[in-house]
Amino acid sequence: MRKESESDTIKPRRIIDKAFVRRLETACENHAHCPNDYGKQKWIREQIQKKHGVRFSPEAVSKWFLGTSRPTIKTMALLASILEVDEAWLTLGKTPDITPTEKKRHTLWSDGSVNLLAGMIMLNGGQIAFNEDEEQEVDFFSIIHGKHYSIKAAAGIQQDDKVLFVLPKNPDRLLNLGIIGSDTFTGVNVIKLPADIIHKYGRRRGTHTELVVDRGAPGVAGFSVGGQKLPIVRSLSDFENGTA
Repeated sequence: MRKESESDTIKPRRIIDKAFVRRLETACENHAHCPNDYGKQKWIREQIQKKHGVRFSPEAVSKWFLGTSRPTIKTMALLASILEVDEAWLTLGKTPDITPTEKKRHTLWSDGSVNLLAGMIMLNGGQIAFNEDEEQEVDFFSIIHGKHYSIKAAAGIQQDDKVLFVLPKNPDRLLNLGIIGSDTFTGVNVIKLPADIIHKYGRRRGTHTELVVDRGAPGVAGFSVGGQKLPIVRSLSDFENGTA
């Protein structure tokens, strides 16, 4: 087992890399097994040594969290691996690879999806209240047939025969719904994205989770993840069926 040498760590001269520190802290907070206290630095050292056979001193890891030193490219890959986050995000803060035009279009589609879903619920007799707390990942709250729901409406990014959804880092206690558009006004699909599916098949990107959904062949209705068919919401009654 080799010990990481001083030359394996890049040491900026008194430069505080605050952005990297925030991403590192976020990755630790979102990991199911990483301690949320000072024990996280020890946990990281132990995990890297256990899984990759590389030893770091407490001082080296401490400097990462202070922002006075950044891991090398090779070490960053190990760090991203044990924290189960995307390496490009941890290193550079890079989010999904879409062009500025696609990003703008998706932002408009995301806002439209929230309003569309809220309108559909209201038109069918449900009640809604939009979330005003930006710290919460819920888009709006709804009362449907007497039951209360915290709803996240995620607009799908269509990629050939797949659809990408950008979802909350913690999907639990939310009714996560995917909105998939089409070329016609009547062709909008609303599907349930259960939290257990997101946890099992989603890919963590630090501040959020990405889930890729397979769509059925042309002329075949249905959406699935890992071979598991996802429920399609066709009426307010479907909110209650199989919803956590």
